[in-house]
Amino acid sequence: MYLKRLEIKGFKSFAETTEINLKPGINIVVGPNGCGKSNLVDAIRWVLGESNIRHIRGQRNEDIIFSGTDKKKSQGMAYAAITVDNNDHLLPVDFTEVTVERKSFRSGESEFFLNKSRVRMKDISDLFTGTGLGKKGYSIISQGELEQVLNGQPLERRLILEEASGIIRHRHKRDEVQKRLAMTSNDILRLGDLLAELESRRDEVGEKAARAAQYQKYHQRYTELEHLVLTYEWLKINRDIDNRRADMVARQDILTGIQQEIAAIEAGLQQRGAILQKGGQDLNSLKEKKHDYETRINNCQSEIRLGEEKIRNASERIAGAENDSTKYFSMLNSLSQDIEVTAEAFKLDQEQMELKKQEFLQVEAETGVLEEKIRQLQEEFESKKNEAFERARLETEAGNESIANEEELKRVQERHQRISIHLEDIQEKIIANQNMAAKLQEQTAGLQQMENGISREIKEFNHEREQLQQIIDGLKNDHDQSREQLHKLSSKLAANKEMQKNLAGYSSGVKALASSFKGDSKLKGMVGIVGELIDVKPGLELAVETALNRGLENIVVESMDDARAAIDLLKQRKMGRVTFLPLDALKFQPLPAALREKLRKIPGVTGLGSELVQYEARCKKAVEYLLGRVLIVENMETAIKIYHNPGFPGRIVSLEGEIINNSGAITGGHRESAQPGVIQRKGEEKELTGILQAINKKMAQTAGTIAEKKVYLDQLEQVISARKKDSMEYTLKLGLLGEEKEKMQSENDLLKQQRESYLSQLSQIEEEIVLLNEKQLALQEEKKFLQAGSSKLHEELESCQQKLETDTRDLEVGRERLRSYQEQLEMKSRELENSSKNILQFEQVKASYQQSMETAAQIKERMEKEITAENENMALKRAAIQEMDNVLQEVLREIIHCNEKTAQARNESEEYARALLPLRQKLAQTENNQRNAELNIARLETEGENMRRNWQEKYQELPTVEPADFTYKSGDIRNFNLEMGQLKTEMESLWPVDLTAVQEHEEIIARCDFQQKQYQDLVQAQDTLHKLLEETEKIMSKDFSHFLLLANESFKATFKEIFGGGEALLRLAAGADKLETGVEIEVKMPGKRTQSLDLLSGGERALTCIAFIFALLALRPAPFSLLDEIDASLDDTNLTRFTNFLNKMSANMQFIVITHRQATIAAGNNIYGVTMPEKGISSILTLSLEEAENLAG
Repeated sequence: MYLKRLEIKGFKSFAETTEINLKPGINIVVGPNGCGKSNLVDAIRWVLGESNIRHIRGQRNEDIIFSGTDKKKSQGMAYAAITVDNNDHLLPVDFTEVTVERKSFRSGESEFFLNKSRVRMKDISDLFTGTGLGKKGYSIISQGELEQVLNGQPLERRLILEEASGIIRHRHKRDEVQKRLAMTSNDILRLGDLLAELESRRDEVGEKAARAAQYQKYHQRYTELEHLVLTYEWLKINRDIDNRRADMVARQDILTGIQQEIAAIEAGLQQRGAILQKGGQDLNSLKEKKHDYETRINNCQSEIRLGEEKIRNASERIAGAENDSTKYFSMLNSLSQDIEVTAEAFKLDQEQMELKKQEFLQVEAETGVLEEKIRQLQEEFESKKNEAFERARLETEAGNESIANEEELKRVQERHQRISIHLEDIQEKIIANQNMAAKLQEQTAGLQQMENGISREIKEFNHEREQLQQIIDGLKNDHDQSREQLHKLSSKLAANKEMQKNLAGYSSGVKALASSFKGDSKLKGMVGIVGELIDVKPGLELAVETALNRGLENIVVESMDDARAAIDLLKQRKMGRVTFLPLDALKFQPLPAALREKLRKIPGVTGLGSELVQYEARCKKAVEYLLGRVLIVENMETAIKIYHNPGFPGRIVSLEGEIINNSGAITGGHRESAQPGVIQRKGEEKELTGILQAINKKMAQTAGTIAEKKVYLDQLEQVISARKKDSMEYTLKLGLLGEEKEKMQSENDLLKQQRESYLSQLSQIEEEIVLLNEKQLALQEEKKFLQAGSSKLHEELESCQQKLETDTRDLEVGRERLRSYQEQLEMKSRELENSSKNILQFEQVKASYQQSMETAAQIKERMEKEITAENENMALKRAAIQEMDNVLQEVLREIIHCNEKTAQARNESEEYARALLPLRQKLAQTENNQRNAELNIARLETEGENMRRNWQEKYQELPTVEPADFTYKSGDIRNFNLEMGQLKTEMESLWPVDLTAVQEHEEIIARCDFQQKQYQDLVQAQDTLHKLLEETEKIMSKDFSHFLLLANESFKATFKEIFGGGEALLRLAAGADKLETGVEIEVKMPGKRTQSLDLLSGGERALTCIAFIFALLALRPAPFSLLDEIDASLDDTNLTRFTNFLNKMSANMQFIVITHRQATIAAGNNIYGVTMPEKGISSILTLSLEEAENLAG
């Protein structure tokens, strides 16, 4: 077994379809670094079922799909396929060639195919497990994986040995058994819990069942009394209905008299109506008749005009036909003379032909007679010969068939007896299985109904839980957002307060004085900084700050002396310059009251700055000084308008911060600094404080709502958990029942098939016995008959053969004469055919001329007939018009008479209608009275029907009591109603009552018994799995110990051969669990002491790993071995040892080696070059060793 072919497309750097045909021996793969050699190893690992993308040098599944280059677009699928020669059937499939394919798409889907059939990844893994190519295989060593054999855990080395020995299959089986054992243990625990719950439930339901029995006793008595009360009411309603029906009969006689009077008047009215209707119909008929005659007269006049036009057209066509007839007549005379000459010559040749034909027919008849005679003789000879052979064959076959028939008859009789015995056994098994299946079906139906109900409840609960969880998640999201917003705003507020505390935005002199207000006795008269003394309404901050500008930093003091002391301090301490506002010395000119009033009335005016800010009363002079002549308006347009009219003796400031001075200078535009000013910062601090309070309140409400919802969610989870537990119980039961039913059904179907098969076989065998007996008698008779006729048939064959030879010679002579006559006839026939064609052509031309003449004559004759016919038709139409005009006048007179008659009948009808009106009113009153009586009866009947329906619903029958049989009176009925009230009170005292508790109690008892049986079955299954696990582990332990000895010997021998001496050992590591104990490697290099693997050189470590791998390959050869640059770290000496051992082992298995080393390349039988002709796209070049030598010369 070896790898024959590798096909790749869209896998990593192999964009196009790439096929590599590999051969036994050593196959070398070479190429520059980064050209895609290792991608071949990854492709083979991938197609063999590698599921971890990192083991083939990827991070995501789509990394293995060609991702495209600058010139070539990416692929949507990665594909790889390997074809393995399986002539030695190392793989357990019935194919000599096995092809494994794998496809992977960018969507993440992956497909496996085995010889074009779709399979699972597990099927591929199981197929190659134990061959050395499995997931823990030792025959594929990727780049960098060599030293992992030494660096890895001892358990990993054990798994490599198990893969080599095939024990890995037992390990997989052991893992599966342990998994099933864990599942069985869980099932046993669940069933134990379920049994405990059922027993508890059984006691609880028992008490409910006792109460339900007492309730049913009271309910039965209540039902009996209710039956008697309903019977009394039913009979009472029937008596009322009979009385009312008698009253209706009396009123019906009065109604009949009125109806007769109305009928007589309506008859007269109907008669006059009939006259009116008939008059209307006659009038309509006469009008239609009038319209019909007028239409027909118009049609006749139109046809007369059409006929005149047709006569003119026909006359023109007659003249044209006469001219054509004259022309064709002269041409026809000339052609007739040529035809006569040619016909005479053709007649003479035809007579000569007839003479030759008669002679030919005579010879042909003689030859035909001979051929027929010979044919008959040949048929007779062949028939007799075949008959002779057939008789001999049939005679032999009859004898052989007679012997075989006797033996077959004995065998068939023995089969008949065996099948009859089997059939009796099968019939008994089928009957037993059918009884068991019926019981299982009843149990399944009950469990399914319960399980469906629980599933519906769980679905509803889950839906409610999802909705509640969504609400909670939404609330949590809101709460988190609020917390995040609170954190941001708190940070912002703290920063704002810190800036306010540090007097950010003020000059250094103001800050220095502010810090000295309380600590220096010289600054006792300080009131405060203007920016800190005023408060501004929201929206006005920018305008006030712009109006004040540096005035915000002015410090208000009590007196001029205080200002002077502060200035001295600033000078003394060199703290800068500050403007002071002494309250005792400030002077300002207030605006006239008339101007203030006028400004307030102007649209867009917000107000004077001093009026729009808040401050302490003692600071009024300072505020008036700074803002008393500052007018704040909404926008620049309003400011300009006020400046021009009425004018303002101060500054005008817009809400956006533009300024118009009283001199006309305007300040405005974009502000470079985005930092808020002192007043804006104070407004922002108030706004942030309000927002934070609102957020805290909202968070508290949200937290309370979340807590409430979580409590309800926990309760709902408990309910769902309980119902799921019930559902799992029923599902488990249904699963067990379903498996038992399927098993029973399968067994029953198989038995029925066997029964039908046996019955069919019995019928066939009986028929066969009869046929065999009849056939034996027929064979004996046939054999006697065949022996009697064989000798006579041989004599007849010899006579027939002599006659056949004589007649054959006469036939050859006749055929030669016939060929001579036939050649003469063919020559004469060709001459006649040419003459006939010439005459035919002349005749065709003549016929054409004659046909044209006849056509012209026919046209002339037809046109003359049409003219005559049209003249006659026109005369008839004119006569018809005159006649129809007379009839039309008569119709008009009839219409006038009909109108007069209809008017008279209409007057009489109106008189009858006036007489009928009072009678109909009287009839309507009487019918209304009768209808009311009917409604009363219908109401009583409806009550009776409702009572009857209720009766039927309660008692499932119709009331059949006769009045004479019911002896209870109204007093008895009153007593019954009192007793019913008492019974109802007793039943209510027992409520709530679960009427299904009795049946449920019985069902729970049955369920307990059933679950107990299931529990015992699971315990038995657990014991069986324990035994299977124990047997599997014994086999694993025994087989691994044996293989470890073999592997150890192979490793020792391989190590000595590769290193030229030294010692190597494989031993089990220490551990309590023998099946999980790893394998340690100990080595002793030639001339050295035993040392740790970590102390070996790089080359020694690599060669030790190679020795370990080659030892396993020598012991258990794999189908092929794939080695990716494992010789990279070897020196020339060790490389020579490696190549020598590689050549030695290549006689028994195939190697595919990726290498850069020249010595390894020289050891190969076939060389494959991986190149990258286009950046990012790999391709393959193949070169055998013989081809390489030829190219090298």
